Amino acid sequence: MANAYQSMITPNDQKNYVNDAGYIEWTAIPLNVALDKLKTSREGLSTGEAEKRLEEHGPNKLPETKVNKLM
Repeated sequence: MANAYQSMITPNDQKNYVNDAGYIEWTAIPLNVALDKLKTSREGLSTGEAEKRLEEHGPNKLPETKVNKLM
């Protein structure tokens, strides 16, 4: 999903979005760059793309934790 602002981001700028641990600092990335990295748009995913990603990655759900009832 190319956009008009993509050319303004250089490879050196992209390095600034990764912290020392190698994780992307999502709050530091311009919106258009984040959308491009996530392969989406401001309108969101199409139904077909959402179904495809659900199939590939599973539901967006945290694992349930067991509660220790003795505590």
